[in-house]
Amino acid sequence: MKFKLHRTLTVPTTKGHVIDFVKGELTYVPPEAYNDVIAVGAIPESELPEDEKSTTDEPTDPAERQAAVFAAFEAIVLKGAREDFAASGAPGGKAVNSVLGWGLPSQERLRYWNAFVEARGEAKAD
Repeated sequence: MKFKLHRTLTVPTTKGHVIDFVKGELTYVPPEAYNDVIAVGAIPESELPEDEKSTTDEPTDPAERQAAVFAAFEAIVLKGAREDFAASGAPGGKAVNSVLGWGLPSQERLRYWNAFVEARGEAKAD
């Protein structure tokens, strides 16, 4: 689910996530972090007026989101363009976001990348 906050704020959660809110922008929050962002005043998208809700097709279901990100990683790896990867070996933000069509926060991208690499039986990125 996405949440909106009335100020720019970075919220470290009790579950290990760090969520960067930009004032007035909808931000994806994993289900296990809902209570933490609500505690700082974030408003769930479902409680916002219709004109403030998201118009992107960014998945909010964790399984759908992971599947979309893994598919983007697979496409980037198969393409194999050097400029699409960071020095750590993980795909860069611009490459991933352009394949997905929506923005994926860097912490979330790295978490998904490590899971993707682990599923393939390779070494993780730092």
